[in-house]
Amino acid sequence: MLLANLAHDTAAGALRLDTFGQSIYLLGGLGSKVYLAQDARLYSLSLSGGGRSLVTTLPRDNENQVLDIQRAAVSGDVIYFPVFATGTGAVLFLGSPDGVSARPWFTRGTAATTGQLTDVYVPVVFRLEPEPFVRAGSRVFFPAVDDTGLEQLWSVPASVTCPPGGTEPL
Repeated sequence: MLLANLAHDTAAGALRLDTFGQSIYLLGGLGSKVYLAQDARLYSLSLSGGGRSLVTTLPRDNENQVLDIQRAAVSGDVIYFPVFATGTGAVLFLGSPDGVSARPWFTRGTAATTGQLTDVYVPVVFRLEPEPFVRAGSRVFFPAVDDTGLEQLWSVPASVTCPPGGTEPL
């Protein structure tokens, strides 16, 4: 959702919480705060007043890299971006350890519960939303190019987990 201002005082009870001066994306709510993105900056905004706080500015791999947070998913008491929520607490996302080809990864929010699903390349169409993951029943499906060099349909249990200290899914 693209917003210029969150709200302003009206007779109907709407209240302006903050003014950003340029376009922002409302990512979602968590507890008594909402989270917003403006380019590579992530802000939290208290719903009870008190203004906004800069949570982080995403690091750039190089000066030409354009970062733009556009969506997020809440799982439990954690907000993730940009990811695909499996509905079981885990989230899936695409990562590129080599900076060239996207690989499917998962996390439950900690280093010990994060790992690469498998070593396949997931074709990415720039700015295509959502990520290439689709849940059907108890499985999540995604296209990937494996060692055959051909695009195949892959799937993983929606309840994917990572063993303690491991990087391969269960």
